[in-house]
Amino acid sequence: MAVVTHGGAIRAYAADLVGLSFDNRSHLALPGNTEVSHIRVAAHGPVLSSYNMRPGR
Repeated sequence: MAVVTHGGAIRAYAADLVGLSFDNRSHLALPGNTEVSHIRVAAHGPVLSSYNMRPGR
């Protein structure tokens, strides 16, 4: 499955997955255009497996 959205929404969700509060989400870089993050669905729930990667790397 693929989901396409803007960087702010991705950063907010990624911050939540790694346990950062909404106020501390700025500790994660804002994703650039066309960068990719992967969220894997594990037995215990979603896991951030990569963040802010350029396609093809």
